[in-house]
Amino acid sequence: KRYFRHESDSRDRQGVEFRSLQFLWKQGVRCIPEPIESAPEIGWSVYEFAGETKVNSRDVTAAKIDFSTDFLLDLSKLNGVPGSELMPPASEACFSLAAIVENINYRLEALSEATAQELVTFLRDEFRPALAFVVAWCRERSEATGISFTSELDQQERTLSPCDFGFHNAVWRDDGSIVFLDFEYFGWDDPAKMTSDFLLHPAMELQP
Repeated sequence: KRYFRHESDSRDRQGVEFRSLQFLWKQGVRCIPEPIESAPEIGWSVYEFAGETKVNSRDVTAAKIDFSTDFLLDLSKLNGVPGSELMPPASEACFSLAAIVENINYRLEALSEATAQELVTFLRDEFRPALAFVVAWCRERSEATGISFTSELDQQERTLSPCDFGFHNAVWRDDGSIVFLDFEYFGWDDPAKMTSDFLLHPAMELQP
């Protein structure tokens, strides 16, 4: 695998993916490609060839969902396992309500620089007012229920997350099992955000 590099993105995608797959493989996780060798100086890593037939998320069955959730549950059990403390926060991890709002605003500012007038008008007249309403509602509800808007989730309540997780990043092995790919954004995250990433990813195309 040859890794994308750009001066505007300082994330070590190659290092994160190779080290995370090494860690998971050591823990006995096998629904991932085996990491073989990595050469950071040239931006290449070698992994087991797991398969080339992609899993179609539009044909998801209960068994596939169960397999995915079992994998995520296995990840949650690695909290405290030696080596887990070396794993970084997941890409754009959010450990508080305030961090989620900050992340949305960061993306919103980037979109606001768009040249498409219809998009600019939508963001200004519809999205921003709706966002302000939802954030105010969240602050009110968090205060009413005693949940801090700014306090971060304790480490024992966090989970390891692939981040960009779903059947859009999965292939079939020859034996009929599923292998999950793309762990460039792997790390610690809020289980609620991890679940939302899985359900709401635009590439998933899950049907009700």
